[in-house]
Amino acid sequence: MALTPFGKALRKLRIDRDLLLKDMADDVSMTSAYLSAVEAGRKPIPRNLITQLRSRLNLTPEQESELREAADMSASSAQFHFPASASPFDRSLATQLARNFGDLNLAQKEAIKSILNGRKA
Repeated sequence: MALTPFGKALRKLRIDRDLLLKDMADDVSMTSAYLSAVEAGRKPIPRNLITQLRSRLNLTPEQESELREAADMSASSAQFHFPASASPFDRSLATQLARNFGDLNLAQKEAIKSILNGRKA
C-alpha cells in the first residue's frame, strides 16, 4: 500500500528527528502498531495527533501547517461540526457542498478554497 501524503510527511518528520516509530508513538501516547497503521494510511488520523506532535516535538508553525495540509490531502471523509449558533442556512450550505462536491470542477473548488483561505488571513 502506498503511503498517503500524511504518512509521507509523518515519516519524514520522524526520520528528520531521528526518532524510532516506537519513540514517536510513546510521545503521542499510542502504540507503535497504531502509529504505523496511521503512517501507512490503514487507520484514520486521530483528531488530536497533530496537536500532540506540535507540543511534544516543538514543531514550528510551518511544520505544523505542512502536517495539517498533508492530513487534509489524505482524508477520505470529512465531518462538519456546527456550533450551537449555526443557522438553518449554515447547515443547508454545508450539506449542499457535501452532496455536490463531486460535481464541482477544479475552478469552482479553487474558488471555494480561495474564499476559505482568505478567511484565515
